[in-house]
Amino acid sequence: MTPSISKSMRYTHFKYDEIAGNPSGKKRMLDYYKQFGYVTIENVFDRETLNRLSDILIKIRNEEKPVTGDHPTQVHRRHPEIIKVSENERLMDCVNILLEKKGTLIGSMVLYRDPGTRGSNCHQDNYYLHTAPPEGQINVWIAVDRTTRENGCLYVYPESHAEKILPVKFQWAHLLGFLRQFAQALTRQKVAVGLHFGEVTIPKKYEKIYDEVEAGSIIFTHGNILHGSDENRTSDFRKTLTFCYLAQGARVRQGLTAGRQRKV
Repeated sequence: MTPSISKSMRYTHFKYDEIAGNPSGKKRMLDYYKQFGYVTIENVFDRETLNRLSDILIKIRNEEKPVTGDHPTQVHRRHPEIIKVSENERLMDCVNILLEKKGTLIGSMVLYRDPGTRGSNCHQDNYYLHTAPPEGQINVWIAVDRTTRENGCLYVYPESHAEKILPVKFQWAHLLGFLRQFAQALTRQKVAVGLHFGEVTIPKKYEKIYDEVEAGSIIFTHGNILHGSDENRTSDFRKTLTFCYLAQGARVRQGLTAGRQRKV
């Protein structure tokens, strides 16, 4: 049984150097993740790695030219450099600890946040993935640039991963956006069509936390946790790379256009 951690610890960030080679540090990180449904690790990537990753994401944008608000998905299939990033030793160390099994990459996406770009509606990843068991998938949110509340950082509802899949209220405006992206995906195969075309019902007992992080930090999220992001209200452009890993023995839905590996 995972020991209870004080709720005041929900704002805690761990540093990778305090975890590496430290069994007690790794246990604290895992206990935190199990209780709150997410965990933030700082300094996973050094400045050299970040600069190289930033250049790769700019190259992808220049080559694929996604329209504003669209997100190139499954980029690891078209860009071998992304595979190398996903296999980073420090990153995989964290993934395997949190999954408690070997993780296999099944998805990738680049989030380009231009000034004024809207964020993602609050959602649960497993609403789309249907992961079985729910803890068998982990999402990795890599801050390539500093992210703040003003430029649309990730927000989470700690402990909401304990919920099953919650009801989603349908919205026509989001469905129209989904259909537009779906049509683009059929012709270009370069954009995500997982646009959230509804608003999830958020139980009142959970508190929203904005997780502001420095470049090089990674936020790991459970498939059932409620999370999202707001509009970039600054004049700055920022980039985020996300990976989805599946634990050995777990299963997910393949998806309409993502073509995810269903099990590993």
